Amino acid sequence: MHIPSIAEYLLSLSRPNGSKVAYVRNGQTVLTPFPTGGQINNDLFQGIVDYADIIYGFSWGAVMVPNAFTARITYAGGNLFSGIVTATIINEEHTYFIVRHPSNQVMLIANNVSGVPQYFELNMYYLAVPDEDSFKIATEAIARWGTSANSERLLKIIAREE
Repeated sequence: MHIPSIAEYLLSLSRPNGSKVAYVRNGQTVLTPFPTGGQINNDLFQGIVDYADIIYGFSWGAVMVPNAFTARITYAGGNLFSGIVTATIINEEHTYFIVRHPSNQVMLIANNVSGVPQYFELNMYYLAVPDEDSFKIATEAIARWGTSANSERLLKIIAREE
């Protein structure tokens, strides 16, 4: 999956002691065979103990059978995805920018609506922020990111004019 520019920017940041502010992580939910009429209701971050996580995308398994599943991914009461997992949905990247704290669940609810057991796969892409100090650095950097990008663009324009 393509890493968004803001995530790349956060990955480039270091703390004064040299440690990184964020680390790339991936999660995967695979069920094979997923029984006919079966349902999963699962916290996608169960057991993950980072201080915070910045979710930047989801993707579905490329070998999933289109229209075999309905699914809903929710966070903090809102739907990130809700619908039938069609061929178009399977082939697209689903990008987000969501900050998740351990007290909040990202829930997957999926149903096999086909007449036979099926292969199910959901991939999750996120940045792990290990501690509160790193989180503060990351949120300050996000707040300045647009200003920094504009400043760099203006400096390039000025340099060309000189």
